[in-house]
Amino acid sequence: MFALALTSTKEMRTLPVGLNYFIGQHTAEWSKIMAGGTVAIIPALIIFFLLQKHFVAGMTRGSVKG
Repeated sequence: MFALALTSTKEMRTLPVGLNYFIGQHTAEWSKIMAGGTVAIIPALIIFFLLQKHFVAGMTRGSVKG
């Protein structure tokens, strides 16, 4: 709701808000929704896999006492 309230034009929409427009009153275009969701998650996966060793190191440092 926050992103929807702050974006007034079509060009300013965030991806989740834009994906919501593929859902109609009686039908949903699931192929387009799934394609958009896949495109949305790719940058997060790339960042995670590049920084995975740092995430694991930070979690293990925080779990060991002393």
